[in-house]
Amino acid sequence: MIRFFEINDISRYLVILFLLIGLRLTFLFLYPDPFLIELHFKAVASQLNHLGESYVDVLHHQGPMSASVFRFFYGIVGYNLWYARLFALLLIIVQVFSVTIGLNNSNAFGKNNTFTAVIHIVLLHLFPDMLILSPMTLGMTFVSLAYVFVMSIIRGKTNNSSFLWVGLFLSLSGGFLFPLLFFAIPTLFIIVVYTKFDTRSIGLYLIGFSLPLGSIFAYYYFLNHAQEYLLINVYYGLSIRMISQLPIGLYILVALVPTILFIVSIFKILAIYNMVNYQQKMIVSGFFYLIFASLIFAFLPDKSIYYLMLFVPFLVHFIGIIFIETNYKYINRICLLTLLLMLFLPSISKVPLTKKYLNRSSLFPQRVIGEYGRVLNLSEDKNVLFNNEYATGFCEYMIAKEFFYDSSPSSSILLYDKLEEDMPDAIYDPNGIVEDKFKQMPGIKKRFTFDSYSKIYKLNQ
Repeated sequence: MIRFFEINDISRYLVILFLLIGLRLTFLFLYPDPFLIELHFKAVASQLNHLGESYVDVLHHQGPMSASVFRFFYGIVGYNLWYARLFALLLIIVQVFSVTIGLNNSNAFGKNNTFTAVIHIVLLHLFPDMLILSPMTLGMTFVSLAYVFVMSIIRGKTNNSSFLWVGLFLSLSGGFLFPLLFFAIPTLFIIVVYTKFDTRSIGLYLIGFSLPLGSIFAYYYFLNHAQEYLLINVYYGLSIRMISQLPIGLYILVALVPTILFIVSIFKILAIYNMVNYQQKMIVSGFFYLIFASLIFAFLPDKSIYYLMLFVPFLVHFIGIIFIETNYKYINRICLLTLLLMLFLPSISKVPLTKKYLNRSSLFPQRVIGEYGRVLNLSEDKNVLFNNEYATGFCEYMIAKEFFYDSSPSSSILLYDKLEEDMPDAIYDPNGIVEDKFKQMPGIKKRFTFDSYSKIYKLNQ
């Protein structure tokens, strides 16, 4: 199989395309029901279409460009998660082909190949929730494009316009998911240390980097909501929390094989003596990106398996070295078998015992409250969305609690206006933060009846 993909031609790319589409569609049929995080993205999009502007009317920590994509995408095609997953497939195709073609054009390996695309496909199918359309999928598409351009710059095959594109792609990735902007730090370091840059090149990089972010900030500035944008997207978007949808053991299971292959690749790199100068620079650059990917993972507002997509473009580079540069067939076969066995990881949730284990981890939605319709969720538990929708524009508990704990009159006025604008059918309050605020809003309190057992305020009919 490796020998077949050692050739870099159009027929191999067609085989890879059919392999990717077939594999992705197979997984889509294995998991036709929505994941919990998909319900969250859909509910945020519904609130945006119903109430208005991100960070002003609807409070969430998605990037502004992600929120706009979800808003207009679901507004055009309706709230059909299949369309969203097919759109995610298109983004994955862009990621796989851009990284494979880019590494080949930069001569990152001893010989051009298409096997790195196979590695990329496997790593992007490690777990079911990697199928979804998410801010991470959107953002990493542009990080992958930026990485490819950086490798081309190191190789010396590009002109000054490439610096503009690198800055533009990284800025766009941050527009989808703010922590991805951290990739700009190793990129600037690599440009300064490993490339023949000049003032014009750095200027183009900074111009490209500032265009999307500057446009977004200008948009909210002219709406007189720049403060809300910076507070919610930047401050809350960089809040370190260990809120995980899955047990730590499952992270170890999923990350174990790629980590082992990465370590093996490091030893293989140390044993290669005929590697040219620019290839060594590419490897060191990829290592810097992996370090910053780890830092970004720590800063992500939530933790879930699909966030491991952060590491994929860079791991493809390292793991590819094992298969392309190793002459020992038995080592290649063992590594290939291990890599392909990882494709069976998504099917483990079909095993009854494992399925029960995963359901408890909240990867899949489960009922925690009844069907009320529109709910103000004052908890970290997104399972409230099981047959319900968000109300009042509060889509994240870490943001909502700041308003409920704030005793200032302005905070009470804001909450009163939000409740009047989009009155919820129920308020789920397991942490007991509503009562003090209701004392300041007796008119609102009279409309609800509190159930102490379920911790739910029900709207009186």
